[in-house]
Amino acid sequence: MKIILLICISLTFSISANVNIVKSNNKTTLNVATFNIAGLTTFAKGTKKRIRVICNQLKKSNFEVIFLQEVWFKSGRKLFKDCGYKNILTPYGIGLKSKRKGKRKGLLNLDTGLLILSKYPFVSSAQVTKKKNPFKLNYSKNGSKKYFYDGEAAAHKGAIGAFIKKNNQPIFIATTHMVAEYNKHSYNIQRMRQMTELREWLLKKSLNKPIIFGGDFNSSPPPRTGHRKYNTDKIWPIVITQIFPDEIFLEAKNLDYANLTTYPKDEKNYPLGLGVLDHLFGSFGAKPITSTIIFKEKFKIGKKSKRLSDHYGLNTVFQIN
Repeated sequence: MKIILLICISLTFSISANVNIVKSNNKTTLNVATFNIAGLTTFAKGTKKRIRVICNQLKKSNFEVIFLQEVWFKSGRKLFKDCGYKNILTPYGIGLKSKRKGKRKGLLNLDTGLLILSKYPFVSSAQVTKKKNPFKLNYSKNGSKKYFYDGEAAAHKGAIGAFIKKNNQPIFIATTHMVAEYNKHSYNIQRMRQMTELREWLLKKSLNKPIIFGGDFNSSPPPRTGHRKYNTDKIWPIVITQIFPDEIFLEAKNLDYANLTTYPKDEKNYPLGLGVLDHLFGSFGAKPITSTIIFKEKFKIGKKSKRLSDHYGLNTVFQIN
């Protein structure tokens, strides 16, 4: 009942359909990836070594924009300066020297843990809008102090975004990390509120320019057979029909999301993994063409071969009309 009420409230906001995109015969593409590096889990041991291996992989890739989650600490953010991307957006502004301002967020002062790496500069406000750029969103609903052990109340989940330009086309790019789900208690209502706030923020800040956004949504399409641990089938139909309706907010159609995973934890009990929790969407002229799940293999980290994170990454190529 609470979920239905929340969706009814969210639908009082209208999705703007007045899109002012100039069509062109010249096809601009943007190669984007998203990856949760697992900065506060069992994978966090040896995080610096993992980040260096991640950087080496990024240098070899064709990714033009990288969305990163769980880069919680300043020491970790600094390591990403040598990954082959001159332009870095933190929760505090453009560049690694940007500093936190105002009241600290999260019980452990961890803030959002978000980072964006880009081959293209984040354009000045005057080039697109007179409003402030970059932009940051702090979600109004997060984890509960009652369940402090789950870690969700330690940080303040949200989103960061900014405009870039490729071939003189402004594109609004943004990443997010939403509250997770747990066996003994559910954050479905909080997560759906976060999605609703993200949608309204994107529509407002993007100024009807093409939007590319993604990150760790901690929500997955349900499998066609069997069951996934986090019961995401309860909210995903609402997500793709009412919050991010798939005729407006598009994911690439080439992947069988129902039988894939970007979170392979507990493979013994859940052969399908825990679902495709990480997503990349395009809207307002940014059309996803093809997606690939990345970083599934193990890499040499120190003396052992390990995965880079408890997540896999996701890579999507977008066409900008």
